[in-house]
Amino acid sequence: MWVPPPACPPGMDDSLGPWAGESCRGGFDFTLLFEEAVLAVPLHSLLLLVLPTCAIRLARSDVKVVASTLRYIKACAFVCLVVLNAALLVLWTTTPPSVILRTRATIPAAVLTLVASLGLALLSWLSHERSVRPSFILSTYLFVSVLLDTARARTLWMIGPHQTIPAVFTCTLALRAVMILLESTEKRRILVPQHKGYSKEVTSGTFNRSVFFWLTSLFVNGYRNILRLDDLYPLDPKLASGPLYNKLADAWDKAPNKTVPGALFTTWLRAFAGPVSAAIVPKLFQIAFNYTQPFLIDEAIRLASQPQVQPFNNRGFGLIGAYAIVYTGIAVSTVVLIATAFLAIPTGKASAEWIKASQDRVSTTSKTLGNIKWLKVSGLNDAAFSVIQKLRGTELKVSRRFRILLGVSMMFLICTPIWSPILTFSTFVGTAAGSDNTLTIQKAFTAYSLLILVNQPLVGIVMGLPILAAAIASFQRIQDFLNGKERADNRIATGNRYKGDDKISIGELGPRSTEGNIVPMENLEPSAIHNNNSAGFNLAANIIASIKGSFSWSNDSKPVIDIDDWNIKRGAFTLVLGPVGCGKSTLLKALLGELSSFKGTIHTNFSGITYCGQTAWIPNDTVRNIIVGHTPFDPSWYQTIIRACALEQDISSWPNGENTVAGTKGISMSGGQKHRLVCLPLVYPVSKPDKPSSDSRRIPFADEVVVLSENGRIVDNETAVKPVKGQNYRKRISDSAEFSKAASPRAGNHIDKPPAIVLGMLEDQADSTRQLGDWGMQLFIVIINKSGVYFHGVLLDTTSHLVDSGITVNRFSQDLQLIDMELPAAALGLAIGVAFGVARFVMISVSSRYMAITLPLLIPVFYAIQHFYLRTSRQMRLLDIEYKAPLYSQLIETLEGLATIRAFKWEDDFEKTNMHRLDNSQRPSYLLTCLQRWLTFSVDMVIAVIALVLIVLVTTLREQIGPGFVGIALTNVLSFSGTVKAIITSWVMLEVSLGAVARVRNFALNTRPEGDPDNCLTEPEEEWPSQGAVNFRGATASYSSSGPILKGVNLSIQPGQKVAICGRTGGGKSSLILCLLRMMDLDSGSITIDGVDVSTLPHEYVRRKLVAVPQESYIFDGSVRLNIDPTGTATDPEIETVLKKIRLRDKIEERGGLDVAIDDKFFSQGEAQLLVLARAMLRKGKVLILDEITSSLNEESSRIVDEIIRTWFRNWTVIVIAHTLESIWDFDRSKG
Repeated sequence: MWVPPPACPPGMDDSLGPWAGESCRGGFDFTLLFEEAVLAVPLHSLLLLVLPTCAIRLARSDVKVVASTLRYIKACAFVCLVVLNAALLVLWTTTPPSVILRTRATIPAAVLTLVASLGLALLSWLSHERSVRPSFILSTYLFVSVLLDTARARTLWMIGPHQTIPAVFTCTLALRAVMILLESTEKRRILVPQHKGYSKEVTSGTFNRSVFFWLTSLFVNGYRNILRLDDLYPLDPKLASGPLYNKLADAWDKAPNKTVPGALFTTWLRAFAGPVSAAIVPKLFQIAFNYTQPFLIDEAIRLASQPQVQPFNNRGFGLIGAYAIVYTGIAVSTVVLIATAFLAIPTGKASAEWIKASQDRVSTTSKTLGNIKWLKVSGLNDAAFSVIQKLRGTELKVSRRFRILLGVSMMFLICTPIWSPILTFSTFVGTAAGSDNTLTIQKAFTAYSLLILVNQPLVGIVMGLPILAAAIASFQRIQDFLNGKERADNRIATGNRYKGDDKISIGELGPRSTEGNIVPMENLEPSAIHNNNSAGFNLAANIIASIKGSFSWSNDSKPVIDIDDWNIKRGAFTLVLGPVGCGKSTLLKALLGELSSFKGTIHTNFSGITYCGQTAWIPNDTVRNIIVGHTPFDPSWYQTIIRACALEQDISSWPNGENTVAGTKGISMSGGQKHRLVCLPLVYPVSKPDKPSSDSRRIPFADEVVVLSENGRIVDNETAVKPVKGQNYRKRISDSAEFSKAASPRAGNHIDKPPAIVLGMLEDQADSTRQLGDWGMQLFIVIINKSGVYFHGVLLDTTSHLVDSGITVNRFSQDLQLIDMELPAAALGLAIGVAFGVARFVMISVSSRYMAITLPLLIPVFYAIQHFYLRTSRQMRLLDIEYKAPLYSQLIETLEGLATIRAFKWEDDFEKTNMHRLDNSQRPSYLLTCLQRWLTFSVDMVIAVIALVLIVLVTTLREQIGPGFVGIALTNVLSFSGTVKAIITSWVMLEVSLGAVARVRNFALNTRPEGDPDNCLTEPEEEWPSQGAVNFRGATASYSSSGPILKGVNLSIQPGQKVAICGRTGGGKSSLILCLLRMMDLDSGSITIDGVDVSTLPHEYVRRKLVAVPQESYIFDGSVRLNIDPTGTATDPEIETVLKKIRLRDKIEERGGLDVAIDDKFFSQGEAQLLVLARAMLRKGKVLILDEITSSLNEESSRIVDEIIRTWFRNWTVIVIAHTLESIWDFDRSKG
């Protein structure tokens, strides 16, 4: 039988309340008007406001699911809901007020509920069919309405005695609860095929994503198996790099002032204001929930201390006193906030300086590892790594300031929660000494709990401000780069373009192809657009380009070339000659539009252009992909050009054939193979040979020759000022060469050593499977400077002894970043967290002996959470590191080949590849962040259980627990949550960071060195080699993936002889030298120098004692002195002597002398090769090895090299790898 509750005062339920009063329904209820006007009407109104927009958006979308019974079950449920709400409205309107209480908001609320249910039915129908995930609006509305209407249902049942309306209302409540489950059901299984590739996060419902349940399968898979990229969820389309880039780029283009500091950062905020501000609403709820805790503590203490009700005034004064203490604490804490804000700016700047130093080191390391083979051949391995180690020391020195500032910030972070309560309570006691305002237990713990809440965001500010300052500094660096001078292509395209039907350009086969011969370039930067305004100037049909003017690399530098007038004919083979450094390569860059600073005009009359630089640019890809590039594959034409470039035999001999990976900078190939390979992309896009022109002769000689002088001008004389026919010019060159040969002491009867018998032909086998690998290394930064230098030294030493290293620079830099930045923070955070955690555990246990029993039981729970988390997160971190490597590698590769990429119009293709690799790298990175959020949520839920257990003990055992102990326990639980999260988070971070340390250790211990030191038993003499006698006895060598490349080679070279090794590319010439330098071990036989078997000597010792000059020239980023004398053993007069010999002293003195800083662009390719030879001239030894060093030199510079070999290395044994017979006629022994 229904028993009516205590009667409410008249008119109470028709007031907004919200509390109905102590005498109404047990003193624990809202007024009916409050429930209807505040809990019901706003929610329904908000739904009806957003419903039209959502419905229209869904109606315009395509269908994403197949037909299923779930849709009709939902429809039936909504029909029932509409019927029940209609019945409820009828009951409210027909039932007299005397039978059941009703307010002035009852009927409007019922009407809105009915209309909202109709809108929900429509929205559910559309959302099910046209959305891949359960509706956020439906799920949220139903959940909130059930939560709020539960209070209404309770009130209606308590009002009585009419039970029909409460029963119907309760039925709608139960039906909405069922509909929550229906609307939260995922539709992944019924998606149409084109939408099945979405991530689980995208297809998960609101509640699934709120508690991170969608990560469960990933956790289970990571716990049981080794994760790969294919095992990870796809990236959310909203997080794809392409759309995000376009959005930010559009916002940056519209920025009013791009030069003001922070412009890029504010633009980023504007562009992504929606996603950034999306966290505001849940953050407000979090703040609201946090700040209800002091009131709960206040009520708990009041309940424990004095169960009877206190007068309202006393409670009011107590609350006033508590807030007085709190705001005093806020004032004290603000001082800390201001101090931290002042520290944040210099900390951010120090962080930016550290990042810059780290970037310089990683850049130099990347460059070094990309040329590791040639550095080893040159014996400069140790010198190159010593430069990196010095940069490492500079980096750690720069980081010291950041560490000091961060340490001061951490001091504020640790001390603030300790001394702010002391100061605030001391202030309160001092000010209240002369009044009756005493500090009670209730006031003290309520105020202390509020202080804890104030300190928590303060801690976040202390930790976040330096990070924010560093991020803004990084944004500024990127902004400065974006505002830098852009490449300006000022070539003028004329109107009379060539209309040959058989000409197909690279660009016309690309994605932006259109009708006609001109490729649209609308997607390029405005400064890079080929100027199409010819101002009425047209070139003749047989001219493809006309150049007139002077060109320089910068506006204030001396012109590199100065051309009066030069027309380049169509269909002609034009040869540009001139001395080293005269501007030949610069002239080609001008034709490509790569030379931004010039005075004059370049008129062009071509639709497409191909380009091959002097240094072969070979992407780290398969041979087939390098040849085909980004154009359609034509098997017949592909085979034709491979045969034409004599690469067919090489490809057939490689184990993987055309799928062989070239390696970084083509390191797995010989020099000749690389040179032939880079020729193929030049001709592959041309589907047919050119039509013969009237003046074009298909012979392997230049149709026209243009000669540049030393100052970059076309020679003004009768034979060269106008292009001359190739054969006549060759005859003049030939006559000159014969004269020089006759007059030179290089002739055979003038050679110091008598000629000997001719060498036997080396086996003509393709050395194409040399998997020397993509030389890479991992760079690791450590916590403090000494350990940093030590670890970095260990890594460099290990890497310097590698023969084959596939480890990327990115992997090293990522592990170093973990050790340097995260390891110290994790160790410090763990130590502090454990200390605070133990103290708070003791305080909670003292307050309640039952909690002392309960808390230890939670330790296995926390351990299980972190263990389950770590198994997956550790693998995710490794995947994050692994898939950043291709991104960085492609970026470096693109920068090295920019001129080629732009010439072939491959910009869009490379950008797409970059976006794809960026998306792949973001998959593990994003999921790792989600895993970390899951960890935080799990810890919060366990802490919620602790708080619930504690409050149950307080309410049931309040007579045994004093109010003081209750306050201690509850306030420590308030802080215990953050402490436990800090402990687990720091522990997890420490585990990951220690994994980086373990990888350093394993790399150093397990990496196979070049040789076993125990086999190096011979103690070489200090002057070895003293004579230079080199002997090969049955030398046989092979690569692991192929047959022998050298078979039983027998060769004896007498001291002082000059020997040339000839043969087709890939025939084993380089392998012979690599064996001599111990870059490659023999399978059988021996190599001795002055009677000492080189296999008994350390690898690096052999390379230091044998002077080798590789074909690839390596320029250190440093002074001229460092480049010419990396070991620092030569005097300035000695350096100046060799510079004079190679004809570079005057140029270097004009640029600033020996201490001027240089890089790769300082010298031309030929000058760099001469500088490398000068390096060899300063070294001591008796054996000189040269690898086609005259390939980048003109005839005059080649004579200089020949002269140096005859005179400077007169008594040396010289071994030369030669690709042409013209370069070896002066040698004692040779065979080609």
